[in-house]
Amino acid sequence: MASQPRAQAPAIAANGLLVPLGIAMFQFAPALVAGGVLVAGLTVVVSTLAMGSLD
Repeated sequence: MASQPRAQAPAIAANGLLVPLGIAMFQFAPALVAGGVLVAGLTVVVSTLAMGSLD
């Protein structure tokens, strides 16, 4: 079975945009919702970077 390349850059870019959105949401959204968006974005970015590359 051939290994498929992973799309790290789009995952980091899309979820990286959730980080400033989550921070900005603390001004107008419930803290639980804003915190959820912030944690979700950070979790995906950190886990994607921690996986490294498939070599």
